[in-house]
Amino acid sequence: MNYDFSTLNDKDLEELSRDILSKKMDVNFQTFKTGSDKEIDLRYSTNNNENEIIVQVKHYLKSGTSQLKNKLKSEELAKVIRLVPKR
Repeated sequence: MNYDFSTLNDKDLEELSRDILSKKMDVNFQTFKTGSDKEIDLRYSTNNNENEIIVQVKHYLKSGTSQLKNKLKSEELAKVIRLVPKR
């Protein structure tokens, strides 16, 4: 079976990622309204750690892996480090 995910917008991709990761990891990830997420797309919290697992979802259709990696290194890594996630 072939799937074409090119029609997904940013929010749809985030929700699909949440559903897949929640099932695979057996945890319930939180999602946030656009603009109010403090740079967090998905989060799993525990009583001991508000940011146990942080997930950044990037919609880089047709941009290529190298552009995505550059974006992650140049902009996203520092944001995630500030959140001090366990994972």
